[in-house]
Amino acid sequence: MPLLPSGRLAGIIAGHIFEPGRPWFPCPEGHFWFETPNFAINAPPFERDQDIICSIVHAPVPQSPEEMARYILIAEHYGEDSVLLTGRRLDCTEPPIGWSEEDWAVFDEWRKSEVVRQFLEQTIEQCRAQAEANRANPQLVAVEAGQDSSDDRTAAALGQFALFGRELLKIEREIGGGFRAGEERRAARIFARLKEIEATVATLLGEPFTCVAKGWHVSGMLSRLLKKPDAAERAFLEAVRMDPRSKWSWVELTRIRGERGDFAGSEVAARRAVELDERSAAAWANLAMTLLMLERRDEARDAAERSLALDGADAVAHAVMRQLGTARGGRGAGVGG
Repeated sequence: MPLLPSGRLAGIIAGHIFEPGRPWFPCPEGHFWFETPNFAINAPPFERDQDIICSIVHAPVPQSPEEMARYILIAEHYGEDSVLLTGRRLDCTEPPIGWSEEDWAVFDEWRKSEVVRQFLEQTIEQCRAQAEANRANPQLVAVEAGQDSSDDRTAAALGQFALFGRELLKIEREIGGGFRAGEERRAARIFARLKEIEATVATLLGEPFTCVAKGWHVSGMLSRLLKKPDAAERAFLEAVRMDPRSKWSWVELTRIRGERGDFAGSEVAARRAVELDERSAAAWANLAMTLLMLERRDEARDAAERSLALDGADAVAHAVMRQLGTARGGRGAGVGG
């Protein structure tokens, strides 16, 4: 990694490229899966510790280091094993935002080095191995052209809903603290993206082969983020109707009912989540917060302690303990997932 004249420690990363054998969804033979920042939602320059919302896409395995450079990201390194994405790829012709001409000249010389070429060749082999694992796994083999069975359409929808779910979790983290003055454009971009996802989800849920429990779960997440609590509760209820063993839908139902003040209904959902997975710290934490709202303090403390025994960093459980006057650190409040 070169140290640039400005003091930046620059480098390249390939951690966004999936490892061989990671379970995923069908793609054309000879392709590999990777994550890429969604610039429609979060455009560079990025900030340290920012949750960057990404899309998951696939592409043909590169055949040369020059082709591989299209998928390698330029990053700045800081702290211990921490990186800041610049929003530029290794094949770019313009320097990242904030870099000087001197910085770019030093980096441009380094990216032509033999060590970078070896890195690119090793990454090509990783992409090939992933593509071969995808081909060999019957769960991941792409559908032949012209096929349109109900199973294929359902599998494709599940893949789409999984992508949306990951994206919505990142959006939720990004907007968790609200927006500051001057961030109106960023807020507008995020709102527009939520409405785009909402339209696609509504279309998929309107078809018999793509109307699945996971889709209703994603619909509930969307409605909650869009401040539509009634619609969110209906969506999570439909998700658990279609898949009664969906722990995370019960957790979300706990949360939305708690936010609406229906703590009795929240307790019902929370206990169902705990029944489904007694090893879920989130389920116990949500139950603890619900019991606290019902003023059943001893039960709330027991549930919070169960959560913290499973995950000592659970923010909701810590919030319960603080409100009970037995804080054990941590942060966060409210019924959450």
